[in-house]
Amino acid sequence: MIASVKTIAVFVAVLLSTLMIYYSAASLFALTAVFGGSEAGVETGLFPVVGVAVRAEVLLIFVSVVVVVMLVCAFYLWVRSRRIFGVIRLTDLFKHMVILGPTGSGKTTAAKKILRKVRRLAPELPIYIIDYHGEYDEVESVRLGAGVLMNPFDPGDVDIKGYTIFLMNAFKDILQLSEPQTYLLYRALDEEYRSRGYVSRRDVGGEGRSLIPPTVDDILLRLSRMQPISRFDYEITIALERRLLPLTLVNTEAMPSISVSELFSGSKAFDLSELPHEARKLCGLILLHHIYDNPKHCVLVLEESQHFVSPHRPEEPLTIGELMVGELRRHGVAILLIAHVPSQLPSTLLTDAFSVLCLSPRCVPFFVTRDRLERGRRFLFFGDRLKVWSR
Repeated sequence: MIASVKTIAVFVAVLLSTLMIYYSAASLFALTAVFGGSEAGVETGLFPVVGVAVRAEVLLIFVSVVVVVMLVCAFYLWVRSRRIFGVIRLTDLFKHMVILGPTGSGKTTAAKKILRKVRRLAPELPIYIIDYHGEYDEVESVRLGAGVLMNPFDPGDVDIKGYTIFLMNAFKDILQLSEPQTYLLYRALDEEYRSRGYVSRRDVGGEGRSLIPPTVDDILLRLSRMQPISRFDYEITIALERRLLPLTLVNTEAMPSISVSELFSGSKAFDLSELPHEARKLCGLILLHHIYDNPKHCVLVLEESQHFVSPHRPEEPLTIGELMVGELRRHGVAILLIAHVPSQLPSTLLTDAFSVLCLSPRCVPFFVTRDRLERGRRFLFFGDRLKVWSR
């Protein structure tokens, strides 16, 4: 709305300037005719103040200037209409965008405006939304945990070794597992998959038999059957079981199960609001992993992205979520990261993002110096430029 008002103001200012130039030129021609004794010209009633003959060429110049100005303004408005917030090109969205702001500042509203613009400019581009709170209705919504069950331990057609390592790292980041707990979980996953016939792909064996993926209850049962070597191993096992326990709170009775690949048929909003907190983060990472394994041109919105790409100390390795988001930029996936404050996201993702939208002065990233900020409540950083919405 503010950008539209500014555009109209610029158009009116240009038009008024053109009229002033026209009046000045007409007055100059009129004075030339008066003091030069020339009677050539055409009488018009356009200039009652001057009240003298005006050359027909002046009217032609005026009409030409007005047409040129209107064409320039029309082209300017057309270019702005094809850009996000009037300044960001659609191709720049594939260099990632971050939206920051406190609760109620309009982060979701801004993301919805961006998605509407994307659907208007590129309707063939798939849109995937990992919806943490169930707030999006721009595309078809799938409510995970309420009407549809997604088993996080189902590898689908992914290589089982790579998927086991992914699950190990995902659980490590989500549940803050120690190194011994992480290795114990990997052993439990590997043994459970082997006992069910998983070797490399889901369709192994060649006999047409369908492999049944494990559940979190099966993993807990596998952990309880593993014989601890020492008291220390026993405590590690008990601690790991306690951390996995919240994932068993999902009610799976009378709920149709669906594979991850089936969820990505067309644009989708994955509503995670019915799941427990840990299950939301796990399902979000699994959805992100599917896009990572099957990259294509699309737009991905990560609502409450701090749960999937959490920050870490510089000496620590990258989290699995940060690694996938960073790699997806190379594969033509446009990602919108939405968080409350910059400290909730890894510094590498903030600095690598082409554009950062701050909906509050308290959410300005660390790499922007205060002397660049004018008085304003909202800031948009894109490339090396800064756009400020005034109070």
